[in-house]
Amino acid sequence: KFDFFIVMVSFAGVFIDSLGNAVPINPTVLRILRIFRIFRILRAFRIFKSLKGLQQIVMTLASSLPAIMNLFSFLLLLFFIYSILGVMVFGAMCKDGDQGFEGLYAVRCMLSPEDLLLDPHATFETVAWSLLTLFRVATGDAWGDILDQVAAVAPHGAGSRPVLDTTWTVLTDLLGADPASVYPPGDPFLTQFGLSAVETGMTRGSASALDIAKVAIWHWNATSHGQEESWDWPYPTGHARGWIVLARMALPTCLHSEETMDLQKVGLMDCKSTDGYDLSCSTTCGVEWVANIYFMTFYIGASFVLLQLVIAVLMEQLIGNGEVQEAPKIPGCETLGAAVFARMFNKWQLNARFKIKMLRRREARRAGGAVARVEGGKVPPDQGNKVAPVDDSARVSREEAQGGGGGGGGEQAA
Repeated sequence: KFDFFIVMVSFAGVFIDSLGNAVPINPTVLRILRIFRIFRILRAFRIFKSLKGLQQIVMTLASSLPAIMNLFSFLLLLFFIYSILGVMVFGAMCKDGDQGFEGLYAVRCMLSPEDLLLDPHATFETVAWSLLTLFRVATGDAWGDILDQVAAVAPHGAGSRPVLDTTWTVLTDLLGADPASVYPPGDPFLTQFGLSAVETGMTRGSASALDIAKVAIWHWNATSHGQEESWDWPYPTGHARGWIVLARMALPTCLHSEETMDLQKVGLMDCKSTDGYDLSCSTTCGVEWVANIYFMTFYIGASFVLLQLVIAVLMEQLIGNGEVQEAPKIPGCETLGAAVFARMFNKWQLNARFKIKMLRRREARRAGGAVARVEGGKVPPDQGNKVAPVDDSARVSREEAQGGGGGGGGEQAA
């Protein structure tokens, strides 16, 4: 029945192809009808008839479904627990695309380097995305990159970031003048945004790294405000990109929670959830030891469950189904198996039957020759009757000696 179905489906596919070339048919209907071509691959299932080992494996998988479901339930529980932990610990990490939010909502993730932004398809924003990310980790698909991104740590603590000479030089070039002359002591800008250099002005010794970042963010917002629809947002102009580069140089790698809260307090940063609700801006830095423990324990646990699935469940079913079973032994014999003994016995029995058949033919020929000699008068009747038995026993002894133990064993078995 299966072969008949495959043949008829193949004929239907050929007929539809021919009909499409000869008769004008709606292309949509023709594409639907050509689905019959897919059924041609069912011919591959015919190999099940000849491959007994493959049938055994399929039957093993079918019979191990209850045990596999238990392991999958445990694996799902492991995924669910770690996904919730991932949302709680790494849910606020920036992903690629968050720097494209409108206005000041883009500042928080815009200050993070591009190589530290999570892939949009490997985040921990929600439980669903966390489950997909953990599936990627369980398969070993470049999960080290995710670990590096969520374990990013700033080289210096909040309030102790140094102002490098290159950072001050870039600030001077972008302002086009000495920062101390642009922002003198008591300047309203310094007071409005809470800069630490209010009394001394924007000088090299008094300005902090966070002060330079505030100046850069304000100038970026002033030069790019209202250009959110630009195709190259959040860098609509080269000058705007320069200010963001300066902010990244002042606050490298990531932002501490104190820095994000300060920027949000002075109105240079806004944060919102995926649903559009305003939130308190959180840090973009990770905790290295927490990330390492989280990913390593999950990867080891998931790998252990998958190994148990293959080793403990499938191998047990293979043994139970007879795929890996020890051959039965002969009672009282530890090394000779029943199958080997059966082959030996069949060979001995065949040898014995052949020997017996040949001996009977020789005896019949000798008996016929003796009778002919007696009737011809060459040998007296009493001597002819005596010669045959003696000759027969001697020849039989010689044949037994030449035939070896196989023939003797065969005659005894017979």
